[in-house]
Amino acid sequence: MRFYTKTHKHYCGIDLHAKKMYVCIIDGEGKILVHCNINCNPAEFLRAIAPYREGLVVGVECMFAWYWLSNLCREEKIELVLGHALYMRATTLLRYLHKCPRHVLWPLGRSPLRCWSC
Repeated sequence: MRFYTKTHKHYCGIDLHAKKMYVCIIDGEGKILVHCNINCNPAEFLRAIAPYREGLVVGVECMFAWYWLSNLCREEKIELVLGHALYMRATTLLRYLHKCPRHVLWPLGRSPLRCWSC
């Protein structure tokens, strides 16, 4: 599994669906700057990310509806990273384990897991 390791000023994660997309933008410190559910529309997306375009990278799950977003990011010179669904789950789990709570629940399942230091 290859992980994206470049650092940026802002990170945008998108949960993309056919008609709606959930956009979350965080800064380099992990502070949430934007949390919004918008229509899958180039103008709305560009309006949502406008204040954070400098140093922005967009991450989206590789599924059937990402092509228009890829084309838009290429035209607007915004870096886009596609992620496989299984990799997205793995990185989510690693993020939870990195925080090292006593017990961690797999975000999409029900089985409890323990971090390496427990």
